Amino acid sequence: MSSSKVRVAVVGSGLIGRIHAAAIAEVPAAQLTVVVDAFEERARALAQQYGAAAEKDLAVALQREDIDAVHICTPSGTHAQLGIMAAEAGKHVLVEKPIDIVLPAARELVEAAARRGVKLGVVFQKRFTAPVQRIQRAVQAGEFGRLIQCDAYVKWYREPKYYSESPWHGTWQMDGGGALINQGIHMVDLLRWVGGPVRSVFARRRTAYHAIEVEDLIDALIEFQNGALGVIQASTALYPGFPERLEVHGQRGSAILEGSEISTWAIEGQEQEKLGAGLPTGHSDPGAIGHKGHVPVIADFVAAIREGREPLVNGEEGLETLRLVMAIYRSAQEGQEVRLPIPDDWVPQPRV
Repeated sequence: MSSSKVRVAVVGSGLIGRIHAAAIAEVPAAQLTVVVDAFEERARALAQQYGAAAEKDLAVALQREDIDAVHICTPSGTHAQLGIMAAEAGKHVLVEKPIDIVLPAARELVEAAARRGVKLGVVFQKRFTAPVQRIQRAVQAGEFGRLIQCDAYVKWYREPKYYSESPWHGTWQMDGGGALINQGIHMVDLLRWVGGPVRSVFARRRTAYHAIEVEDLIDALIEFQNGALGVIQASTALYPGFPERLEVHGQRGSAILEGSEISTWAIEGQEQEKLGAGLPTGHSDPGAIGHKGHVPVIADFVAAIREGREPLVNGEEGLETLRLVMAIYRSAQEGQEVRLPIPDDWVPQPRV
């Protein structure tokens, strides 16, 4: 494997599957060999674009010898189920966020990958940008001093048709929730990665604008284990939509990330830093994110396979971010503060 390309099957040929296919094409050590989708014509069209084969059945595709890794790009509620199938077949698995929509299934996927000795990665592409990594390194090095406040804001907008024209968005069964677990989870992951483990959460949720069964607005107050406080806001109801924002405040200074750009860097004794990744944001259009952010994710995953190491965001990391999401949902559901960690068997109860 160290000298040959990692041969990839992409499962799902919708928007995210197309993004993965385009990103794979820019990773020299990877090759798209198969596209899998029950919609045969759509799978065939994407496969032909990249010189790959098309399959409609994952079980059949997994019998092929030209697949080393499988990218799961299907509705969120199928991630663990399909990932386990791939892992049990001895294939490395890269799963789109979230790792799954419930903790028990996510834990089963992590255990299946470990049992079969295959790599498991979760797509949180924001961790791979230079601005985010600069902020994370500064926190780890103590440049901000003791952390006081760390916040994540995802004040996005989705037109009503985003939900009405989709068979799974905005449902408990396949989306696992709404603005938090779908759109907001990237910033939840960054907040946990940068600010450190979370001790407790207290949350409120609303379905404020859309005709859906899950939340399109949720606010949470969090307390980190290091004593800092924080706020998580996630919404798809705030017209016209605003770039996501991460704020870090410590005793010696602050940094603010807007979209993929550091807009504020103010630390005692340091010059103002301007650092950007130049990546688009999906604050008002889910199709606007493009594929560039996925290229380093896939490159890292391929390198992890070839080098026999863990990917930057492995299954356990994906599981812990989902655990924080579930703690927020539990707090909003029960109307009280929830301390972490919550058990792997907790699942949200849809509102009636």
